Amino acid sequence: NAIRAENITVIGRLANFFCKKNYKHQKLFLDKCIMPNIERIYTVLVKESDPEVREGCFTFFYLLANAIERDFEIIFDKILVEVLKACQVREVEKKGN
Repeated sequence: NAIRAENITVIGRLANFFCKKNYKHQKLFLDKCIMPNIERIYTVLVKESDPEVREGCFTFFYLLANAIERDFEIIFDKILVEVLKACQVREVEKKGN
């Protein structure tokens, strides 16, 4: 799972670099390389129980948001719901220990 998490993070790093507005081919890279992965990574985020993989997903969305700025508002609410769920799980784990 560590490799899977790192792969997702690397896609986020690529997005953070190549999807910024000042990059010449920003739109092309976003459309061809990042957009096809957004739904897949969101599905992993929602269904995955491994915290390391979920962290990789959160990192991907954070880096993407950093790159595309206001355009990220479209998917922000979905990600926020998952962040809140993750916080609830951690809170329950703390109470259990």
